[in-house]
Amino acid sequence: MAGGWTIPALGYFDGKPTRPTRPQADFLLKSKTHMFGMFCGGIGSGKTHIVSRCVVIKALRNGSGSPGDPQMYIIGAPSNKILRDATFKRYFSFLKDIERASGAKLIKKYATSDQHRYILLHGDILFQFITLKNSESYAGPDISGFHIDEAALLEQGMAAWHAMVDRLRDNRADHLFGMCSTSPRGAVGVVMHFADEVEAGNPDYFVVQSTTFDNPFNPPGYVKRLMAGRSKRAVRQQVFATLESFAGAVFAQTYSRRSNCARDWDIDRSLKHRVSIDWGPNYPHVIFWEYDDHSDTDVAYDEFYVDDVQHGQLLAEIEMRLRKEWGMRVQDLDKAYGDNQPRKARDLAKTWFWARGVSYISSPVAKHGAGGLIDGIDIVSDRMLDASNVRRIFLTEDMQTHKGRSLQRSLEKYRYPERSVQSETYLDDSRPIKGKWDHACDALRYYIAQAHGHKRTISAWDAGRSHEAMRAVA
Repeated sequence: MAGGWTIPALGYFDGKPTRPTRPQADFLLKSKTHMFGMFCGGIGSGKTHIVSRCVVIKALRNGSGSPGDPQMYIIGAPSNKILRDATFKRYFSFLKDIERASGAKLIKKYATSDQHRYILLHGDILFQFITLKNSESYAGPDISGFHIDEAALLEQGMAAWHAMVDRLRDNRADHLFGMCSTSPRGAVGVVMHFADEVEAGNPDYFVVQSTTFDNPFNPPGYVKRLMAGRSKRAVRQQVFATLESFAGAVFAQTYSRRSNCARDWDIDRSLKHRVSIDWGPNYPHVIFWEYDDHSDTDVAYDEFYVDDVQHGQLLAEIEMRLRKEWGMRVQDLDKAYGDNQPRKARDLAKTWFWARGVSYISSPVAKHGAGGLIDGIDIVSDRMLDASNVRRIFLTEDMQTHKGRSLQRSLEKYRYPERSVQSETYLDDSRPIKGKWDHACDALRYYIAQAHGHKRTISAWDAGRSHEAMRAVA
């Protein structure tokens, strides 16, 4: 019972009530004695599911508000899409379960528009759903509790956290509280704040970690599909919910100058040869590749970059370099890859390569998410070092000696930006810095993501390893 209401089973599967997983039960237990809690789980671990139920139970036990002055609970997320597609549904579904179990109406009214999303309960308990994109959304009246969903995705995570804590001052509540649910995105922001507080022995804080494997109700093959095509770092974070520290370089944890070196390489013209292009606008970069179908590996064996050059001149330089340095013709290439912008360069390249019997494959429009910049980086990272410790991208020894804006130096210097929020500095891995070191890495990504993104499999998981073995790999 909570506030006189019957609390049903925490979930249903195939129409049958289910028990919480062990991490979920641990979270519910600890939430009774701690003020601030974080459920840090892999994708599909049931983190939003359990935290939303915990918040509802605590709100009902906190008692009622008054007409025109309800006890308010803020439910925040990085975007309206997350609120609409996940967070709100979890709250609304559980409240309906309580109504069915209690045989009485609990929800007084609700709204679901992006501009105004809330659930008001009988007893004047209000769940207000807001996006936490910027500081303007943080201000407001006193609250009795809050829940930040997908906290690690917030660009101003600590600013949102501090603002919510500052509003946590409604004296009518028996227990003020703040909860977070998230998959980690590195040892930064709110996630690192909780880790630091727990390590320091702060009795108000607790963290429960859970892997995707802990949820037995995920559909068959879900974990395998989730891990497919993700780098080792991404698997650790998004499946095993580990805090991955990194120095800021995009490929720091997957690229190794020593391990990704193609020692004693010599050109084999019977293999597939390809070229990838980043058009600039400044310092366009071209990389030449040799792909081996049998070993499924790529070797970058030559490159060049120039400034203040016309698109046609760049293509002519590719033709000349192939002939002079490698004794090859453009017609000997298997495929060419490049950016889809600028449009004039893309259209010229398609015509130019097609006239020589070669397909030019342009990248999709850069965006966050599937098919975009971050997804492309993850595909490159996976090919550099996947979760089963297999490497499929190599640079020749000569390539690793190149200076200037070379691919070798770019791999070491291509970084995520530092952000500063309320005197705290953290690395923002939502988008790397554009500038001197992104051109070679973009040329790399245009090729790898387009040529190999469809594979998106990790051999270790296809081998059918046990739960324990998978944990050992991670």
